[in-house]
Amino acid sequence: MNINKTICAVILASIAIVGCKDKSESKVEPLVVEAKGIDVSLMDKSISPKQDFFKFINGTWLKNNPIPDDRTRWGSFDELRKMTDDDMLAILKKAMNDTELDKLSDQGKAVLLYKSIIDLDARNKAGITPIENDLALINGINNATDLQNFMIEMEPKGGPSLYGIYIGADSKDSNKNVVNLGAGSLGLPDRDYYVKDDSDSKEKREKYVTHITRMLQFLGDTEEQAAKQAEQVLDFETKLAEPRLDKVERRD
Repeated sequence: MNINKTICAVILASIAIVGCKDKSESKVEPLVVEAKGIDVSLMDKSISPKQDFFKFINGTWLKNNPIPDDRTRWGSFDELRKMTDDDMLAILKKAMNDTELDKLSDQGKAVLLYKSIIDLDARNKAGITPIENDLALINGINNATDLQNFMIEMEPKGGPSLYGIYIGADSKDSNKNVVNLGAGSLGLPDRDYYVKDDSDSKEKREKYVTHITRMLQFLGDTEEQAAKQAEQVLDFETKLAEPRLDKVERRD
């Protein structure tokens, strides 16, 4: 399974920036962005705001900014993210070329970790060896207590869980923060992917099962075994998805 290199670069470069002082004390020039409120040049004033307010506000931007071939979506926040990714990756690559970089510093560790991520030959050679201990823990789950212990052990690693806990604003009193409890993540983006009955949703579920089947074969399962388990995964996740709030209800 591949790891998104760009996202890793953002995380690792963030460690590099915050974690230590550059030995050479070289400075990175700050990015100067002109402050703006509403950019009227991005509007399409040929459209009546009474007929289509969204296109009135964003029409010109939409015409001039088609979704890039390597993206599934594109918007102003995606532009901002890409700029940040590019800046972070540039900082990381600069650190990689620093011959005096202390490998035991936070920045040095970030560089070493990034190099290990992009070393596809070594990763392919290692195969599933790095996750064999985790797979053994999963195979050892026989009851609810085992499952609970597994989730406790994996939680600090960002592992799977049936629910998530975080600190955030109280929905009924924004003056205070409270502990929030929510449903854990699923393999597909949200509830609709599991319960909608249109042809597009059915096709996505079929491709999801195909993907899981392929992934399980990397763990040593036969195609027949993997396909059966993939169907079980979809069935289990569907049962988890059905009682959840849909997108509209979650935003109410």
